[in-house]
Amino acid sequence: MSSFERGTARPFRFLFSPFVASIFLLYACRSPFETIDFSAASQAEPNVHSFRYRNTGKIVFVEIDEHRSGQADTWQWVSTDPKRSDKSNILYREQITKPGNAVDTKSYYGPNNFRIVDLLDTNGDGVFETSIYYNWNAVPQALTGTVARIESNTDGKQGVNLWIYPPVRMEIDTDEDGKPDRFTENEEVVAEEYSKFIKEKGISAVRFRSLDPDKSWALHPSRIPEGKNRGVVSGSFSSFPK
Repeated sequence: MSSFERGTARPFRFLFSPFVASIFLLYACRSPFETIDFSAASQAEPNVHSFRYRNTGKIVFVEIDEHRSGQADTWQWVSTDPKRSDKSNILYREQITKPGNAVDTKSYYGPNNFRIVDLLDTNGDGVFETSIYYNWNAVPQALTGTVARIESNTDGKQGVNLWIYPPVRMEIDTDEDGKPDRFTENEEVVAEEYSKFIKEKGISAVRFRSLDPDKSWALHPSRIPEGKNRGVVSGSFSSFPK
């Protein structure tokens, strides 16, 4: 029997009280929901708190204390079928990856739990400056080998100025018009600058070449070859200037 099956359903009670779930409290007196607690690990205190419809048993919202700090740090909006566990889908997730911070990761999912995009606030300033787009191999909690491209604002100014297609290509906007104007397809350079980006959130375009806008992958996603760097979503969460 799974830890979920051992959970105990009971009248609505809010366990961790995160702000993002406060809307449920407004309906506590006449709520169609009940809650169920269970542990994600065997023989451990419950750290998962689910909200499900009383009449159908369908779970619609889950909050998790992944760090076991006594406060929820992950919130998931889900679509489930009580009769088919294999039909459960995550729709949207918010996470606090660094204890004590505000939400710093927002994840969007498509059919069959395909992770579509992550929005990241990497420095805790409340701005989600980096977007990670995934290809069709993406699944929850399995990130290796699934990243199609990364878009980031590395200078704190408005708009994306860096596009990364690991491990084969980078494009960068050096004249601050919101469009890439230099690029590299030298995989050694891509690897070095990608490592610098991960550590310092910035890169050097010294070894990049001038980019013809008509050949930009960022401006023309149809130019991206079929395969790893084709994301589930070809468009961008960012808008280019008209």
